[in-house]
Amino acid sequence: MLSEKRILDFLREFCQKNGIPFEKADKQLCAIGEEALLCVEPDKPDLAHDTETLMLPTLIIREKNGELVAVETEYTKEFLFEGE
Repeated sequence: MLSEKRILDFLREFCQKNGIPFEKADKQLCAIGEEALLCVEPDKPDLAHDTETLMLPTLIIREKNGELVAVETEYTKEFLFEGE
């Protein structure tokens, strides 16, 4: 299981390298376990059938060969890089 401190340190560095405000990414962090997941609630009804319960994954942080890596999703650009 990944530690919250390790995830937050990685996320700070990721944000700095990509010009993303850390507060924005930190606000999207919704789960930490074997991997960390950043999510947003959709505000566009066409993105989901049940917008009250569905969370859209904006970034997945995984451990690969002992290092953390960020895996982008189809929602990364819209909700993390460009904004809500």
